[in-house]
Amino acid sequence: MKFQLHFQKKILFILTVCIILSCSKVSKVEVLELKCEYRVNPLEIDNTSPRLSWKLVQDNSLRGQKQTAY
Repeated sequence: MKFQLHFQKKILFILTVCIILSCSKVSKVEVLELKCEYRVNPLEIDNTSPRLSWKLVQDNSLRGQKQTAY
């Protein structure tokens, strides 16, 4: 019984370490060229639903990244 419990703890520890190491690749994404109604830093907006735009730029070579929400 003790052996089985000890073995389960080792497996759990190894899985935890593997998950942490697999998540260690950090992607740095920057938001550039923020605009509202096609203007940079507008003083006033007459529209109640203004159009917002931005560009995402990443520094590293991780592919397949996309924006899923705003």
